[in-house]
Amino acid sequence: MNLMDIVSGKWDQELLKLCGGEALKEKIGDEPVGGGVSLGKVARWWVERYGFNKDCIVAPFTGDNPSSVVSLSSPGDAILSLGTSTTLLVSIPPSPEPPLCTTNSHMLAHPTTPDGHIAMLCYKNGDLARKSVKDKHYNGSWEEFDRAIQATPSGNGGYLRFYFPMKEIIPDGVMGEFGFKDGKLVEGDGEEFKPSFSRAICETQLLSIKSRLHHILPHSVGRLHRCIVTGGASANEMILHLVADVLDLPVYVAATSASATIGGGLLAQYAWWKATKEGKKEKTFEDMREEVGATKNLKKVLDPRPHESEVYDKILEVYEQCEDEIVKICKSK
Repeated sequence: MNLMDIVSGKWDQELLKLCGGEALKEKIGDEPVGGGVSLGKVARWWVERYGFNKDCIVAPFTGDNPSSVVSLSSPGDAILSLGTSTTLLVSIPPSPEPPLCTTNSHMLAHPTTPDGHIAMLCYKNGDLARKSVKDKHYNGSWEEFDRAIQATPSGNGGYLRFYFPMKEIIPDGVMGEFGFKDGKLVEGDGEEFKPSFSRAICETQLLSIKSRLHHILPHSVGRLHRCIVTGGASANEMILHLVADVLDLPVYVAATSASATIGGGLLAQYAWWKATKEGKKEKTFEDMREEVGATKNLKKVLDPRPHESEVYDKILEVYEQCEDEIVKICKSK
């Protein structure tokens, strides 16, 4: 359980008292510390037992998702993992107002940006849902799936179709298939809209992310800078076009799939860099990334198309109304 107040960056005294009080505080330290801090050198026991270098420093670490953030992104960037499930990680810069915490999102402290945050959205129905549409309606062919996207207009002519083959996390507990035309529920299997099914699943999945981003980000942050796409679907150009247009962000892809591992290594390197390099103590993690060339592992592939992005801005409210109706339907069952 996290004992740190995400907004203040301090231990929450009430939780600390419940979980062990002063005895626990003596073990975990007066207050949390950010990445890049040297906490001292390893104890002699580690040197004698395991042969550690006596000058090896001890530094704070982090989890796999924040490690991916520090590996691939800078404050103001989003990372979209299009794998079996879908995960969005947003590096939120420091701002006078904190990000909005919701029951649909996780909020984490940023490990290298003081007063920065990471918002995380996790969806269960990601690539498996897209594959089920491809297999059922496009003869198991990604080429046919992509051609159908290309043959239909942005916004899908007002047709939205939601696919939740497994009980979803966002929105919580919904399951099934639901079609809407111009905001009105369409009964049945929607066979007359079959040519637009591939675009429909991609658009609704991305509009869900766009909707949450709109509510989570502090107004003072303004626009995000770019979206870094990872996972299997990052190789699909048609899906990348939709990411760029729906989210209205330039799209980049990563040169590595081991972002969490690299991020962990960079975080360790940051502490060593600050502790041992003259004149680096006040430098930032971004300064170090630039110096060691860690910013070169991204490739820009697409820019958003302004006219297409405007289409998605206009239908976002309708999307949210349709999603709300699905939640009501599933709760009534």
